[in-house]
Amino acid sequence: MTVSSLTQLAGGQSAALSQTNSNLALSIARLASGNRLTQASTDVAALSIATGLSTQVSSLRQASLNIAQASSFLQVADGGAQQIGNILQRLQTLSTQSNSGILSDANREALNTEFQGLTAEIDRLAGNTNFNGVSLLNGSLSGNSAVATNAGTGAQASGNISFTANVLGGQTINLNGVSLVAGVDFAVGGTAAQTAQNLATSLNADARFDGFSFDASGITLDIQAEVAGQAGNQFVINQAASTAGASFVVGGDALTGAGRFSLQGGTNSGLSVGDTSVSGTVGNNLVTNLNNQPATSTIQFGSAADIVAGNTLQVDNGEGGFTTFTFVNGAPAAATDIQIGSTLEETLQNTASTLENFVGAGDFGTRQLDFSVDGNSLVIQSENNGNPLDAVGAPLNLALGTAGGFISNTTLNNGSTGGVNVNNVTSSGFTGQIQGFSATFTGVANQAQLSVQVGNDTFTATVNNTNAAANNTVRFTSANGGSFDVTLAGGNGSAVNSQADANNFATRLDAAFSTLEFSQQREVTSFNGTGNLVGASFELNSQNFSGLRVQDVNVTAGGTASSLEVNISGTTFRAANLGQSIGAG
Repeated sequence: MTVSSLTQLAGGQSAALSQTNSNLALSIARLASGNRLTQASTDVAALSIATGLSTQVSSLRQASLNIAQASSFLQVADGGAQQIGNILQRLQTLSTQSNSGILSDANREALNTEFQGLTAEIDRLAGNTNFNGVSLLNGSLSGNSAVATNAGTGAQASGNISFTANVLGGQTINLNGVSLVAGVDFAVGGTAAQTAQNLATSLNADARFDGFSFDASGITLDIQAEVAGQAGNQFVINQAASTAGASFVVGGDALTGAGRFSLQGGTNSGLSVGDTSVSGTVGNNLVTNLNNQPATSTIQFGSAADIVAGNTLQVDNGEGGFTTFTFVNGAPAAATDIQIGSTLEETLQNTASTLENFVGAGDFGTRQLDFSVDGNSLVIQSENNGNPLDAVGAPLNLALGTAGGFISNTTLNNGSTGGVNVNNVTSSGFTGQIQGFSATFTGVANQAQLSVQVGNDTFTATVNNTNAAANNTVRFTSANGGSFDVTLAGGNGSAVNSQADANNFATRLDAAFSTLEFSQQREVTSFNGTGNLVGASFELNSQNFSGLRVQDVNVTAGGTASSLEVNISGTTFRAANLGQSIGAG
């Protein structure tokens, strides 16, 4: 054997020994770990699968622990709920026991002591039952529905008068039913521009035009509603009734009557005129009792046969005439056509919808009114408290030309305002109670400057006679929040001859308002509801709530197939495409 052969033999034995040691180490590693795969090089594919399975096992093991914790979570909640249930049963027993005629007042007092203690225990359990710091029974687990409302104020109505020649003394300008005499109600200037400035100054100081502001720019008098909303569009510039009518031109919305114009551009977007209301009983006799009612007329029908094609319903156009709405079979061909439905209720719904949405020549009356359906009746009422008026200040009229039916009032003159009237409020702060009136003695006997802060708006007013013998209405105005009226009761005022007297007057105003509740109707801009929609609600308007039962509310989403269904006392009302009202059932 040569030296070379011995070297090769030694190398082969060394390699074999190394492989044996490696195999031995691998076997020991497998025995120690209990795994066949101890390194990636052994079997890459198998190791990949094993790693995935191991991850799943770990996840399942943690899920099992989570379920165990959830079970404990629910057991704690169930335990608290059972304790509250037991207490409620005891409360019912105590209530029944207290009705026994053989018990003395002392016995009932003892029962009441236990009753109050158990009630407090329910509150304690609801507040303190928790799992790992998470409260279980106080309602915080529910996802409250978030409803956002539009408290914006839309757009203000506006218009203008531009003088083409100066006004002569004794000539008149008719604004909103008031005939203003040049040289008496406003000074005639040396030029048309000076007269326009004098007219603006007089109008801004005239209480008959509260709610509107006037500004002169050269020969043009700009008129703007102080608050937003469609109600501002009712301001009328009557050029035809003005003897100075030839001296100016009007920028505004031309009405159907020749020479009469209204302001334009007022829109109801979010919180607007007429959306604020007040309820309750006046808390001090300084202010007259609440007496705010919209003018109302009801048209009642007996059956579908009471309305046939060609019948009419006429609504005052605000200019001494009527806008005539005609009932038709088939699809309406004009904005004043009302489609006759398959049932009386459907016809009335179509009527209300047509009248509510009517826009165009002759809408001066309809845009002041609301139309709704109540059973077999069409209810027509003014948007605001009081009587809706035409362009010359007279209440609006109605006329019915149908085969049957009865109209309760052909003239909308049964509205009223009194006490506290919030028709013109657009401040979003007018909710709940209003307090914090202040009064400043002006130095003139029985005269005071009044002020109250409501939300971000400051409302001010001047009382010229705090101790008047007759009722006196005072208007509180603000820069952005609109205005409200307070009717002071005649004979119930008080003398104001010092600041102390003024402070007492403000205290009485606070007392008068302390028992009043203010609320607002706003447009919902977004709704974010989860779970059982805690806090969600809907409003039902009806003249009779006896036996009322809301059994089900269903909302179906899906583009044009979306719908809202409400089951009330066994009757299902449905609105397709989620419109603004629920259609006939």
